[in-house]
Amino acid sequence: MKLTYTLTPEEKLRYASESLNDAITKGFSTLSEAAAKLKGIMPGIIQGFSATKEAVVLPDIVPLDKYQKAFLSEIESVPYTELRELRAFVPEGVSVTYLEYLKTLVPVTTYLKDIQRDVTSPYLFLLAQMVSDVNANISTKSEQATYEKLKSIRDEAYASLAKLYEKNSYKAVTKVGAVVERNADWKDIFTQLKSCVINVESVNRESIARQVKQCTDYLEIIYQNLSKDNAKSTSQEAAQNLAAGAYEVAQQLQFFSTTYYRVLALNGSVKNTIEHIQKSI
Repeated sequence: MKLTYTLTPEEKLRYASESLNDAITKGFSTLSEAAAKLKGIMPGIIQGFSATKEAVVLPDIVPLDKYQKAFLSEIESVPYTELRELRAFVPEGVSVTYLEYLKTLVPVTTYLKDIQRDVTSPYLFLLAQMVSDVNANISTKSEQATYEKLKSIRDEAYASLAKLYEKNSYKAVTKVGAVVERNADWKDIFTQLKSCVINVESVNRESIARQVKQCTDYLEIIYQNLSKDNAKSTSQEAAQNLAAGAYEVAQQLQFFSTTYYRVLALNGSVKNTIEHIQKSI
């Protein structure tokens, strides 16, 4: 029996973007040729991009403020040596202290808190222009440098975070001594973790979901115009801005979602560790 493999929405979006890039590398002889190529990959772009709305459907994170004052007071008179052998919790696979993890996580969340301003809003504006202004479809202005910068920052962050995990490990239970080096570190842990929570929770996820819907609607209109030959002249730059932009926006939203869950997991791990210490002293 012949096995078939169905591409996921993300894979369809990536394939469409890469297909267009390959065609651009070879070169288009006319604007209508670029339009025809864009028309051919639009279904994959639309299906792949519309699925990104799920990336911002996320549970709320409750800060640990209510624990801070009482916990810091409770451990003030307890020697670190009496605590370091107690059970502690970490996000699965994390192999560094809480503060080491936060050292990387805080800058990433600070960067991502402006994802709507820096990523989704500009792409929505670009698509709106392509729908309302025929000149936008033949513009030679390229957004490739912007997209490459997004990818570079994202790849660097993923690589930095990956170093904080033990390969092929799902370990989530350890000892206090492995996650906190001294009692005095707890104040910084609370402060930095709260910063992470505030950063990711400050992102208006409902607004981004609406923008993804608006972008999808614009992509549908552009596809309809291409199908009716209402946009038979399209520059390779405009086509690439649309396709590569859809892929990069989707990747950034997935990056935000992954980071959000990292914060959620760390917040839960720290909470569980605090509660276990409180029961043990």
